[in-house]
This record gives sequence, C-alpha cells and structure tokens, in this order.
Amino acid sequence: MEAFAPTAFHLERQREAHKLDASLPGNAFSQRVRETLYKYALIRNSWGTTNIDAGPIDLERVAELYETYKVGVTRSGKILPSEVEVVNYFRLIDDLPTQPFPISLDDVRLLHQDYFRGVPLHNNSRPGHWKTADNVVAGPYGVLKTAPHQRVEAELQALLDWVNGPGQELPILVRAALFFHAFQKIHPFGDGNGRAGRLLTLLVLSIGGLPQIRYCPIDDAINDDREEYYTSLSAADHGNLEQWVGYFATKVVDGYRRVHLLGRRLQLVPPSIGDGAQSLLEWVYIHRAAKFKTADVRGFFLGASRATLSRRLKELENLGLIRGSGRGAGREYEVVSLHEIEKAQGKH
Repeated sequence: MEAFAPTAFHLERQREAHKLDASLPGNAFSQRVRETLYKYALIRNSWGTTNIDAGPIDLERVAELYETYKVGVTRSGKILPSEVEVVNYFRLIDDLPTQPFPISLDDVRLLHQDYFRGVPLHNNSRPGHWKTADNVVAGPYGVLKTAPHQRVEAELQALLDWVNGPGQELPILVRAALFFHAFQKIHPFGDGNGRAGRLLTLLVLSIGGLPQIRYCPIDDAINDDREEYYTSLSAADHGNLEQWVGYFATKVVDGYRRVHLLGRRLQLVPPSIGDGAQSLLEWVYIHRAAKFKTADVRGFFLGASRATLSRRLKELENLGLIRGSGRGAGREYEVVSLHEIEKAQGKH
C-alpha cells in the first residue's frame, strides 16, 4: 500500500464522524427511535448497495423483504433467488462485529459465501470461492485490470496485513477508503466484489472505532450520487487517492447526518402514537415521501382498508407530523419540516 497523508479536510470529517457515532448509543434517542433508525439504515443500505451494482430492485420490495425477515418468514417461493441477497445482507449486518480483531482471508471468503448463499452469480462465480479467471472492472470511466487470479490470495493477504497492521496508524475513514479501493483493484471474486467490498468496509469501520456504523446509511448516500462515486474511484485508479478518500469520508458523514436528523424527527413523535400510525410514519420516512397520497401507501399496507389508512393519516395530521390538502381520493399529504415541528412543540 502506497503512503498516504490525510488532509485537514479528511481529519475534520473524521472528527465529525466520531462525534456523531458516539452520540448514537447514549441518551440522544429513545430505544424506540433507535430501533426505527436501524430499520431505516438496514432497508436503505440494502436497497442502495444492491442498486449500485446488481439492481434494480424497488425500495418497496426491500421494505417488504425486511418485514418478512423480521418475523422469520422467508419461505421458499416467497422470495426470488435474485432477492435472497437482500435478506442475507440483513443477517450479516445484524451480526456485524464491533470489537477489534484481525481480518483474515477466511473472513473475507466466508463473508462472500454468506452474502451470496443461494444467489445466482455471474461469470461462473460461486459464493465463497476466489475467481478462477482474470477479470476487469468495467465502469463508466474506463476498464481497470485487476489482480491475476493466481495472485488473489497473495495480494489480498498483503492488503489484510496492511489494514490489520500499518494501516492502523491512519484515521479510520482514511483506512477504510484506501482498503475499499485496494480491494476493488484485486477483485478477488468472479462476481459480487462491489457489494462484498462495501460490506467488508463497513466491518473495517465497525471494528476500527465507529461501532454504531450499522445505523449509518452510507450505501444509500452513495447510491444517491453514483456518478461521483464512479468518478472518484476512477480518479483513484489513476493515482488521485485524495479525491476518493475525500468523497468516501464525506459520504460517511453524510450518512451519519441523515440518521441524526431523522432521529430528531422521530424523537418528537409522542409515545402515545398508535402502532398503525407509527408504521405509516416509518413508511413515509423510509421512502422519503415528501408528498404522497393514500394510494401510494396502500400497496405496502395490503391488509389495511382505505378507511383504516385514512384514520392513521388523520392521526399523523393531528400530531402535526404531516399536513393534508384536497379532498377524497385526490387528497395529498406532505411531511411537515423539522423546524416547524420543533417550533410547534416549543423546542425552538
């Protein structure tokens, strides 16, 4: 791994990430709010990472898969083979370690195996098996040759020796960014390198000093800005690591900011809210539905009648969390701004 000197910008992002991570396990948010924030990050990240490389998959479908996963209903025939990786992702994040340990070749191989177990892969790839033929990274900004398949274990071991050893001297955001880029240059598997690499990078962050990173929708933030993601990675491929590290550090902090803002919103929801209205509010926030109609949510709440949904929407209106305009089927709702909610509740 070539030497890299963090800039003042990188160090400032590092300080902010540590500050935001440290505030999540404390008294900043209630247990109920933290559970919703975790659900938000799990759904948005799984949707984001799948769409970056393997998509498209609808956010609505990912939310449905989460509900089946939560209650343990993942029966054969209910989930398509191409959707299995979403449920596998949920399990892996649930089990994401937070205590430091040296990452091994077996850890990398088993993560890929568990992530893509039961998932149809391309290029004759098998879950948990190194590539058996050379491959390239073909992106919108050119083609990058990767490590020869005969060199995968040697080059990956060298990368792990670095991240477990000398790389520890670097700030965690810098270390994780450099790790991800180097992993992509090796491209150790026939398929799934982007998704597995981002999940491994979450592991590096989680055991490297950011234990609440599972609450942070990083992949969601990257998915929102895929062009810049590919541009920054391409710049790193051509020697400009500073641009890539800056982009990555910014996206991590962006993810933390998103979850903290949502936490502030959820913390203002009265404990007396009904479970049905709470679920509807979660749907609104997870889908970032600035404006919506009853018809937009009916597809997700299949067991609820129009009258039931109308009552739940009315409850959210009465709580000052959304506002409606119009009448009947054409009635449109919009999310009330955080500033307005805080002002109405005397928080400002």
